[in-house]
Parts: sequence; C-alpha cells; structure tokens
Amino acid sequence: MNAWFLGAGIAAALVALIHLVLGGREIARPTLTLSEMPSVVRYTNYFCWHLVTLALTLMSTGFFYSVHPGHPPEPAAAALLFSCGSALLCFGVNFRFGLNHAHHPQWALFLPVAALGAIGFLP
Repeated sequence: MNAWFLGAGIAAALVALIHLVLGGREIARPTLTLSEMPSVVRYTNYFCWHLVTLALTLMSTGFFYSVHPGHPPEPAAAALLFSCGSALLCFGVNFRFGLNHAHHPQWALFLPVAALGAIGFLP
C-alpha cells in the first residue's frame, strides 16, 4: 500500500468536501441569485462549479485507486498533475489580478495534495 497516495487521496477528498460545502454556500448559490448577471453567464458559472466538483472527486479517486499494490500509478499521476496545475492556476490568477493570496487561498488546499502525491512517486 502506498501510504502517501492514501494521504493525498484523503487530502483531495477534504478539498472536494470544502468545495461542496463552502463553495456551494459562498459561491454557487449566491451566483444563481444575481439577476443583473445575464442568465447564460450565471448558469455557465454554475455548470463550471459542478465541473470542478467532478474534477475534485476524480482527483481523490485517482489517488485512492493507485494506493493498492498492483494498481497502476497513472491515475495518481493524473491527480498529481491536476493538483499542481490547480495550485499554479490560483497563483497565476492572484498575480494577474493583484489578488491577496490570503483572500484567494485555494492554492493552499492543492499544495498539500500535490506534495503528498509527489512523495508517493519517490522510490
């Protein structure tokens, strides 16, 4: 058993749970009530929120699948690339728009997932 992938899977599942609970309450639901926003933008944003939910769930699933001996590491590799890319995307958005990293902290959720997953690939 790869304990590092297990840790990354648990951390990724926590990220998905945070997204579902806080993101649903603070982002998804309030966005749906913005009547001044064109409906195509409002519902596309809502659809994208659900795509992120799916991606976060698949990230944790990839790590959990690769935990087992004999299972291929490729799902964990895909999850690792997604977690690294997500952290970098958040940093990039913060820098591009001059956002405070403390007020837009999603990167801090993805870095532990990426670190645990990366260690799982070490010999």
